[in-house]
Amino acid sequence: MKSKKIIKKSTLWLSSHWQSILATVFIAGLAITTLGLQISSLSTGQSTIESATLAQLSKAPTPTERMVNAPYSIPAYYLGQFLNDPLYGARIISVLYALLATIVLYFLIKRWFTSQIAIIASLLFITSSWVLAISHQAAPLILLVVAPLLLIGTLARYVANKDTEYTTFILLIMSMAFSAYVPYMFWTITSILVVLVFIYKRTFIPFNIKGITLAVGLFVVLLAPLAVSLFYYPGQIKDLLGIPMNMPTITEYLTNFVHQFTSLFLFIQPYPELFLAKLPILDIFSAVMVVLGIYYFIKHMPKRRELSLFIAISVLLLVIPLSENYLLAMTALIPFIYILIPSGIFEILKQWYEIFPRNPVARNMAVIAIVIVVGLATFYNLERFYIAWPNTDATNAAYMVQSN
Repeated sequence: MKSKKIIKKSTLWLSSHWQSILATVFIAGLAITTLGLQISSLSTGQSTIESATLAQLSKAPTPTERMVNAPYSIPAYYLGQFLNDPLYGARIISVLYALLATIVLYFLIKRWFTSQIAIIASLLFITSSWVLAISHQAAPLILLVVAPLLLIGTLARYVANKDTEYTTFILLIMSMAFSAYVPYMFWTITSILVVLVFIYKRTFIPFNIKGITLAVGLFVVLLAPLAVSLFYYPGQIKDLLGIPMNMPTITEYLTNFVHQFTSLFLFIQPYPELFLAKLPILDIFSAVMVVLGIYYFIKHMPKRRELSLFIAISVLLLVIPLSENYLLAMTALIPFIYILIPSGIFEILKQWYEIFPRNPVARNMAVIAIVIVVGLATFYNLERFYIAWPNTDATNAAYMVQSN
């Protein structure tokens, strides 16, 4: 009898979730193919970014050494030792974290919008020349992508549970501990706590003393290596806060602040390690969808969610220009960019469906148009990264360093 009930429940679950399962399998397969393609052969050498990472991976990371970016450096070191190829091992870890980011993004967008919008968002994410450049680097930059997504994803799940499910609370605690090792994430974690206490007015009262003690204990254990490392090397605090050793002048700060926006939408300062010539980071379609996504958040997004993202993005936009190498620090904006893009797509479809509420031909035309434009954007970004970028003289010069 029990086996029949289990089979019946499984059948009902599959019948109601088969579309999501197929979509997940499709996105996962495409993500593995796209993000992991040519990670060892796209460039003949290694960039200066990767050289700095490999220098840190020359010995095993320990709490008495540098623990900033430990969620990356620890698995990268041991995988590199296992493969006897530190460069390749570190690049594999970047790809795996990019896959995790894709999964979290998919379920986050699906929660906020629809499965179809989530598929489009994931497709644009895994074919973005920006994301591909980061995922092909033997560098911890990918943590700046996955950490905010984990924080936002677990926060969204936690606040969505009216009864405050304890499992989601533990996931949020683990995400915060993970992100505490990543530069700039102190500000995002602080934003999360501000959002919880002052906007969602969440407290831990629903949990019993045992549950709170377990959560605090887990948080302390996860952060213990970082605490030990900071005791030996307190200078890492500046790295975690995103504050440079030498502060920029007001003019330099304002220039970097403006360049954040020009780099996204107009033109970029040459940085061949990651980007192609002076082309803006975002393609035209993605740039327009970001603007529409901002409009959607202001006009239609629930107020608390709108304020939550506004606080997190605003703080990062103010802190990132402090860094002389702001183009690398801007990686922390990727999760928010790829939350705004599907929001813009959703806004377009929403307005179109309001104009043609019952006309199936017009509604299908909108879907077809979106599919075509997304396909063109995908093709453009793939060609830009896999064909144009590795074949420029500037890129080849930037990757002249040969791995040992």
